[in-house]
Amino acid sequence: MILKTRASVCISSVIFISCLLLVATGSPILGNPVLKDSTFPIGTIISWAGLIALLNTTYLVFNKNGYSHQSSFRLLRLAFQSMLILASAWGLIGFLLAGNWAFTFQNQDEFRGSIEASQYFVAYTVAIVLVPVFLLLVAWFTSPASADL
Repeated sequence: MILKTRASVCISSVIFISCLLLVATGSPILGNPVLKDSTFPIGTIISWAGLIALLNTTYLVFNKNGYSHQSSFRLLRLAFQSMLILASAWGLIGFLLAGNWAFTFQNQDEFRGSIEASQYFVAYTVAIVLVPVFLLLVAWFTSPASADL
């Protein structure tokens, strides 16, 4: 069981780091369409996979450290699971806000695809990245093991 968890953490971490490197370097592959003549860029799938991998990695680390089995961490476990669901819905939420799979926004009066919608999308994305890290820190600082330090 422990070996399976370590392998899962490693695989999720590799996926996250690979996606992060592609996005951070602005790799040209990000703008390529998934299908020929499609407006659905590969970068959307890569970013989506990276967010899910980040959430999966932090949740697996949370579970690996035994926090998920303690009743005092029930709320944190629920928060991690909720964030994993929100990360899984990231692409669909982005599409609903932007009106396209490239997540491009323009200055317009209609909310969908507007600059205001882009602000919601950015806040949503930032929350998906920062909340799990915050939850992991809360779990670590409130665990009985951290009191021994």
